[in-house]
Amino acid sequence: MSLSPASCVSQAARKRPCDRCHSLKERCRWADVDAHECERCSRLQFQCKTNRPVARAGRRPRLAAGNRMSLRRTSLPGRPRTPSSAELSSLSPLSPLSPSSAPSPPPPPRRRPPPPRQAPLAATGQVPDDETAPQEALVVGNGITARQHVQIRHVPQFPELSRLEMHFLDVMLHKQIEVDKYLIGPSFRDQHLQAFATHLAAGMPLLKDAFIACASLLVGNQDLRRLAHGQQIGYRRAAAAIGSLRVSRIDRADDLSMVLILGVAVVTFALHHSGPPLALCSFILGIAKAMYERDRALPQRMGPDCAAFLVCLLGTEMEECLVRCRTPTLRVHEGDMDHLVDRFIGISAPLLTYFYDLCALGHQIRRSGCRALGNAPANALLDDLTTVEAKLTDWRPTISADILATYSDMEANMMMAQAKVLRLTALLVAHRLRHPFGHQDEHALTMSRAVLQELSAVVRLTGRSIPFGDLAFLVAGFELTTTKERDATLARSYLIVDFSPHVRDEEAAWLVSFWAARDATCTRQHIYWDNIEGHLEDPITQT
Repeated sequence: MSLSPASCVSQAARKRPCDRCHSLKERCRWADVDAHECERCSRLQFQCKTNRPVARAGRRPRLAAGNRMSLRRTSLPGRPRTPSSAELSSLSPLSPLSPSSAPSPPPPPRRRPPPPRQAPLAATGQVPDDETAPQEALVVGNGITARQHVQIRHVPQFPELSRLEMHFLDVMLHKQIEVDKYLIGPSFRDQHLQAFATHLAAGMPLLKDAFIACASLLVGNQDLRRLAHGQQIGYRRAAAAIGSLRVSRIDRADDLSMVLILGVAVVTFALHHSGPPLALCSFILGIAKAMYERDRALPQRMGPDCAAFLVCLLGTEMEECLVRCRTPTLRVHEGDMDHLVDRFIGISAPLLTYFYDLCALGHQIRRSGCRALGNAPANALLDDLTTVEAKLTDWRPTISADILATYSDMEANMMMAQAKVLRLTALLVAHRLRHPFGHQDEHALTMSRAVLQELSAVVRLTGRSIPFGDLAFLVAGFELTTTKERDATLARSYLIVDFSPHVRDEEAAWLVSFWAARDATCTRQHIYWDNIEGHLEDPITQT
């Protein structure tokens, strides 16, 4: 019995999985040869198509450069064709479609009719089956110099990326991630999202892995988050981003912003998935420190994006170092950030200098071994502590009322509340470097309750918490002594500590373990701030 030509073509076509199963690496099964859709698409009521070009046989070529491209080289995925002379003349010299970097055209694919338009993926929760949706890429030198529509697709530069990973790059370029809870207010949202799109377009070879990891947890669609988590996309790309960072050359101050935003993306992912951010923060801030020591005017010359990424990493490292009594990497000199109104820390950036000093003092006191001997710290250390306490007591925001008036009332109040709780938090730490828990408690409880009341009031009035409020919540919570106050504080942690469930669980575990140690009747050694780490239990250890 002979088969008709149409039947042979149908059988040959059915040997290839449909586009959707292919993109998800799922087995594509067909009920019979003449079926119009595979079993999976039929079950899930998806449109079943096989429109992708037939791939060339053999192994895909691998670039020798890979992720080792210099920051100065900008490369964007574009249409695999030679640009016209008109296009070349309209683009800046930094355009990835310049003659020196234009990819050679592949053999022309088989011509097909254009597929029907579909709803955006963000609205449907489905990975797009076609590759026709235009992406707006920004070609950036010192600023945005050109705009052109390109396609996000499997380009020769990044053959290792799956279709879902390429979609996450598209999400970042189109500013479709949720960032509001990390910012002071909505006035900073567009600028923050544009910073991600601009940096990705200018440094995609370096930033693509970090941004894919970040987008996998910040994309608005929950189905895509679960899909990315199931495929371990975030973990793989975060590890690849760190590898890219280690082999990249950072020669100029202009490169610093790229490195800082890479760190912000990876640290954000780490703080959502139990990863330790301290080593990465210290590595990147070490690069910034070397540049800062060569050029003291660097903070004043930084753009708002670069300064914001620096503040984010400074604050993240400071939180870890404060609890563990380690010395942070970089100390910003007094006055160098007085001008800053930051999207993360508002008008409180100058306080980072005093937090650095408290971390350094705690580290020196612990290294001296005086607590184990029952002795007081050296007079020089106590004098330094007195100086820091005096500066914190006298500190007031340096931003004028006219500048604050340019922001909404909610944002201005948020910044003022943030400054208040961070200053009181620093004073609480200084108090416990001088006095052990259980001594001089009245003054400490007054500051603690003021911090917790301010944090709760902000949540009640605005429906959200203060950025960096998790540190203030933890330090203030250590001071509580009654069961009623402690239970109420733990109940409020779900509203106040909202950076990530991992951070919230970690702080709750620290509070519970510290309260138990403080209440233990067998505890003879006084607990100071510089030895508090030994009484904090991680949530993983508790289970």
